[in-house]
Amino acid sequence: MSESQQFDGPSLTSPNGGEVFSTKEITINWTEPTNIESTGNLVWYEILFTEFYGKFEKPEWIQIANVSIGTTSFIWSVSQYIKSDMCRIGVRAVNHKGERSKISFSAANFSIEDKKLPTPAVFEPVEQGSYFASVPFVFDNKGIINQCSQRAFYQVYYSSNSLNIDWTLLFSDIPVGSDPLFWDIKSVITSQDYSFKIELIDKQYISDPIFINNVSINSLNYFTIDTQPPKGNISIVNNKEYIKDRDIVVNVTTYDETTGVEFFRIEQKDINSEDEIEPGPYQKMSNLSTWHIAGINGEEAIDGIKLIQVRFKDFAGNILLDGSEKEFFRTYKSLNNEEITSFLGTSDGTTLNLWTAFGGSFPQLYNNQSFVSNLDGEVTSLIFYNNILYIAIKDSDNNGILQRYSGGNVETLISIPGPDSVVNSMEVFDDRIFIGLQNGKLLSFNGISIAEQHIDNSFVSSINYLKTDGKVLYIFTDNTLDILIMIGSNGQYEFRTVSMEQ
Repeated sequence: MSESQQFDGPSLTSPNGGEVFSTKEITINWTEPTNIESTGNLVWYEILFTEFYGKFEKPEWIQIANVSIGTTSFIWSVSQYIKSDMCRIGVRAVNHKGERSKISFSAANFSIEDKKLPTPAVFEPVEQGSYFASVPFVFDNKGIINQCSQRAFYQVYYSSNSLNIDWTLLFSDIPVGSDPLFWDIKSVITSQDYSFKIELIDKQYISDPIFINNVSINSLNYFTIDTQPPKGNISIVNNKEYIKDRDIVVNVTTYDETTGVEFFRIEQKDINSEDEIEPGPYQKMSNLSTWHIAGINGEEAIDGIKLIQVRFKDFAGNILLDGSEKEFFRTYKSLNNEEITSFLGTSDGTTLNLWTAFGGSFPQLYNNQSFVSNLDGEVTSLIFYNNILYIAIKDSDNNGILQRYSGGNVETLISIPGPDSVVNSMEVFDDRIFIGLQNGKLLSFNGISIAEQHIDNSFVSSINYLKTDGKVLYIFTDNTLDILIMIGSNGQYEFRTVSMEQ
């Protein structure tokens, strides 16, 4: 390609040397000749490139583009095979005769190199970790957020050798700085050798992956916690005060707040006799049933006043009246293998909502199987008041803090003063939250401020549990068989003690 000294060419402005390009596109800029209007014979500009520019060697220029006059920039898509720190760009003009101006090129060498993305860092999941319910993905964004562009995102893959699962995309296009993600694993096959691969991607650039191996996934058999027995009623159909028939038809109605009633059995007592009548067998729940009025040991019933009653058993095994039969419910562990410190079940009659607080180094609040919020400390009690969830936590000094969850946020309301002010129990009574403390104090909260109750007759031991039937508040304290009963309204209360000693 011949050069001519007889007409001016363009002047390259960038890249002009010293740049380091890790992107795959380089913008080339130049200025047109000052006499371009009087030089009417120019046809185009040639864009040239060399990756081996030496001071004492003639460069080998490679033409990468032709650009029409009237243009002063060109975006060059760089081949992925070009990697050099001796690169220069040149530009020159071509006239209608095919003559070329001198080359205007970069004043110094520039570099083209691979873009190096930082390797992702992950807090969760962890190597050899064991997970139930869901697997969290918590990224350490601080370590990479200033080392990549805003276009960068994570991709997460999983695999399992024992299950013959090759690398499978789990999450894609996760922006750097995103909130934690959770993989719902309730329908995932249990295995002890799941692996995760996490990469950082920015356009066509991919970081070195991070691998998290030998992760155990245990599909949790979900269950509903139900500790309250069902309630119900039995009535004799067409009941009369006096009957001569020993076979009766009964109508059974029942309600269970959490699960539902599975079985019931009918029991008979003779009011004027201490003889025990054999109860009927447990049978599947139905609204109507029959009962034969019998005597002891299967004999004919003697005349007298008979009492017919019913005992219900729900799907969790809870029953009324019989203190000899108890069902225990194991606690289950969180996705971080942490124990439950408090839970609260609510129901609208058809749907159960379970609020669960997990302990450990990073306490968390869940609603059913969904993460709700991180917490500042171990939760000791949960209660709904005016349709808002109130949370009691304890701090490192064994003192209580009252918080509430509203509008998607947890906010602190009050730090409870005094030593050992940990909240053991909360109950709503008289349109207030009553709060029983580890140090024996009883407080009330009206939504604005806290007041201390029973000041003149302080409890001598920790308040373990509060419960109400809507009419009175029952207060159970530590190391005593006495139950304190609180009666009253509008902040005016009377306390009575009931001894459970025989």
